[in-house]
This record gives sequence, C-alpha cells and structure tokens, in this order.
Amino acid sequence: MKIDTRAQGIELSASLHEQIERCVNFGLNWARHEVSRISITLSDINGPRGGKDKRCQVRIPLSRMRDVLIDETADDLQVAIARAV
Repeated sequence: MKIDTRAQGIELSASLHEQIERCVNFGLNWARHEVSRISITLSDINGPRGGKDKRCQVRIPLSRMRDVLIDETADDLQVAIARAV
C-alpha cells in the first residue's frame, strides 16, 4: 500500500512519517489487498494560536466507488492520526 503524506503548517519529520506508516499498516492491514494507496493530509488549523486544531484527513480511493474520506481534529496530532486511521 502506497502512503502519500502531505503536511500544511506542520513539519513532517522522519519520526512522524514513520509513525504514520506504522499506524496505517496496523489499522488497515486487513484491507491491504483491496487498497492500493492512501492519502493523508496533516494540518494545523489555527497555527500558533493553539487550541483543538490539529487535523488529519485520510482519503482512500476505491475502484468503482466513491473515495472514503475521514477527517479528525484533536489537540494532539498523534491522536488525530490514530483516530482517523
């Protein structure tokens, strides 16, 4: 499964990228034969103002069906990622 990760207003470090891969592989391992790719977009909605503003959007394209889109927002980016996956 190919994982395309983008970040807007958040630094996409190597450790964060590894965490995303582990989480996706753990959470979606059951669908590895049906899902060939997944797109993840991370963003900081409020920027430096703080608040519940870390967003993780997961898009899973499916053949002959609409894409699955999951949008999670949390105080902590890792929580948003885990919930979305």
